[in-house]
Amino acid sequence: MHSFCPVCELPFRREEGFWLGAMYCSYGLAVLILLPLFFFFQWLFPSWPGLLTATVAVLPYIPLTPLIFRYSRVLWLFFEDYVEPPGLCSPPRGR
Repeated sequence: MHSFCPVCELPFRREEGFWLGAMYCSYGLAVLILLPLFFFFQWLFPSWPGLLTATVAVLPYIPLTPLIFRYSRVLWLFFEDYVEPPGLCSPPRGR
């Protein structure tokens, strides 16, 4: 991961634990994807036990994990930009 955005020089390394909030975004994205998949497979195969249905629902999700990881960080950056006014940030460092 780059230290700064190559376009706007936004620092990606803020402070220790900054990306912890992206974990919550990742969890929300996972729920939005896995819950409909689970109920779709539960409807498609009603005689299957719940654990098997959950396992089958996770299989299409596994290849999406790199995208979920990346876009959860993007969502976290947008949220942080929305919550914190731009004037309170320290100016970007020059290279």
